Amino acid sequence: MKLASQDEKELMQVYNTWWNSYLHGDVKTYDSYLTEDFRFIGSTSNEDYLNKSETTKFFKETADQLAGKAELRNLERTIDVLQENLVLITDLADAYVLSEPDWNFYSRFRFTSLIKKTNEGWRFTYQHFSAPDTKGQAGETLGTEKISKENQELRDAIKRRTIELEHSNRELAIEAALERVRTRTMAMQKSDELKDVIQVVYEQFINLKIKIEHTGFIIDYKNNDDMHIWLADKNTIPSEIKIPYFDSPHWNSFIDAKKKGSTFFTNHLDLKEKNKFYKDLFRLIPSVPKEIIDYYLKCPGLAISTILLKDIGLYIENFDGIPYTDEENKILMRFGHVFQQTYTRFLDLQKAELQTRESQINLAVERVRAEALAM
Repeated sequence: MKLASQDEKELMQVYNTWWNSYLHGDVKTYDSYLTEDFRFIGSTSNEDYLNKSETTKFFKETADQLAGKAELRNLERTIDVLQENLVLITDLADAYVLSEPDWNFYSRFRFTSLIKKTNEGWRFTYQHFSAPDTKGQAGETLGTEKISKENQELRDAIKRRTIELEHSNRELAIEAALERVRTRTMAMQKSDELKDVIQVVYEQFINLKIKIEHTGFIIDYKNNDDMHIWLADKNTIPSEIKIPYFDSPHWNSFIDAKKKGSTFFTNHLDLKEKNKFYKDLFRLIPSVPKEIIDYYLKCPGLAISTILLKDIGLYIENFDGIPYTDEENKILMRFGHVFQQTYTRFLDLQKAELQTRESQINLAVERVRAEALAM
């Protein structure tokens, strides 16, 4: 059984909003998404609450221990529709805690949520948080006495160290990707080499295993509502385009973010919304081949994350409509700050090219003047 597209969109909005309130200690928002008969089973021995008020009271008393100090990584999510208005969501993720100044792996966690649709919308009715029993071996339900305390501690230490090394390797890979962008930026000799830099950015996201099929940056976005974009895409499309404003959810979010001074925003369009956006867009870009337009229209959705900096905006998108994770968005922000340096280099080259062009014009004028005087 599948949910209707609108129901799924509303469900995930509620689910993500609730999770954000939980990780940031927002008690009021947390409480607003629970049914009165909500039951919560936690990962420690005293976390067994049989109703909404007990659950919220516990969260209020402990929220400061968690707010801004925990985040989930390597998230795996399963959504099962049990009935038309009843959904089971299971998340498996690595929990990291902030131990100034570093984020450290805490444990692998499992989060199971039963959510039903009420007159007020989707609400949580049951939830179970748990961590794996580290005493148990593969194929065992419970750890046995033959597993000594020393061996257990060693296994835990190895597991933690392995995950820490994976995190370190990931950080090294990100830094290497950023350095490739910096290197290509400094090698620019002409302003139109901007297309080569955005191509490098596109390739680095792919190397980092981030789902991306299109990326681009928006030049001088603060001065008007039109868009001047340099881009890279898996398909053959122009590397530089200028698009006048047209009414669409993504563009309106962009304008709203500018007005509010926001530095980051996301969009998620389903099939119908995505197709309307692209049909309106391609009317303004007649050079795109029909087979590429057909490809875009067949894709299931569109997910976009955009960072807005001092002078430029940088965005990534995929055509499966899968929203980017917090970790992926943080990587985008790091690329954005490097791209601000790219834009400074671009402006310097443009200025030098303009000065060279003016010098050539002045020299040509002087030659004409000299020949005229010599007549």
